Amino acid sequence: MKIFVLLFLLSVAYAYDLDKEFAEYKRVYNKVYAYDSDEYFKSIFNNSLRIVEFYNNKYKKGEIGYITKINKYADMDVGSYSMLGGLKKLSKKEWDEFMKQLDKELMDPHQRGHDPPPFIDWSAKGKLQPIQDQGDCGSCYAFATTAAIEAHHAITNNVMEKLSEQQLVDCSEEWGNNGCGGGYMTSSYDYFIENNIGHMKGTSYKYDGYQGICGYDAKETVVKLGRYRTLPEENEDLIMKAVGLKGPVAAGIDATRPGFQFYSDGIYDDPECKKDSITHAILIVGYGTLNGTDYWIIRNSMGTSWGRKGYGLVKRGVNQCGIAKLVSYPIVKKVKKGPRK
Repeated sequence: MKIFVLLFLLSVAYAYDLDKEFAEYKRVYNKVYAYDSDEYFKSIFNNSLRIVEFYNNKYKKGEIGYITKINKYADMDVGSYSMLGGLKKLSKKEWDEFMKQLDKELMDPHQRGHDPPPFIDWSAKGKLQPIQDQGDCGSCYAFATTAAIEAHHAITNNVMEKLSEQQLVDCSEEWGNNGCGGGYMTSSYDYFIENNIGHMKGTSYKYDGYQGICGYDAKETVVKLGRYRTLPEENEDLIMKAVGLKGPVAAGIDATRPGFQFYSDGIYDDPECKKDSITHAILIVGYGTLNGTDYWIIRNSMGTSWGRKGYGLVKRGVNQCGIAKLVSYPIVKKVKKGPRK
């Protein structure tokens, strides 16, 4: 009888702790649910707590190289979270076009020039805008493209300017993108290049997380693309060269694993993620080596509660989660004057 009483008291204590944790979670992330759905989201949150504990135990045992934590996505079921992965799979025609843009200069073994440095972090060099949050819209492709253009504009023209992701969400459907339903970085580049139009200021065309009517205004653009370049599959030496010598590159990654959803710190090396099924667009902003393990520095678009305030480390040299499968970067045109005021 005493055992049953003890078990009952423990279950009551756990329920009380869960209620407290869930209430704090809702407060921190400003979560408001319909009156009849609170228990449903609490059950998802409870499952997320168990997932985080599971991965952190694996880390303590030395089975993985990263830790996890509860973040704003802890109330999302698998279906809802998967909607954030807005990187569409390339058709054969689109893949052929991707291959036409290969950076033959970087691929030339006889190319003259400096070797890439052993470590670089463009975020520490002041060439990147603050971390952004795509919200519930599958617009990661627009954020990766925009962040890449922002970075190369800063590197090429020494101009720091927040650009508009919403322009791509609203205006690039004809080039293969689908608003909040996903898209491609290469289609986004093509939208700018084939139209010979510029990228608008983020302050002039603000992000709202929904696809609406295109509001392009040529007077509010600040930078144009000359062209873009892609890199061959699974060649991380070339990616390192591109990042080290030219700047950040947009890439895809399999972000479906719970370890990625709740990633907090360390080098992400999930052995169960897929190398041939990339679902989410990110920006590779640097690389380095920690305790003998090579890593990429990535910039996500899932807000500052994810990872290291929006950034993360991914194992380098093994095509971790397909990160070396779909890599590209923009080449921006030089400007004679700064952005219009």
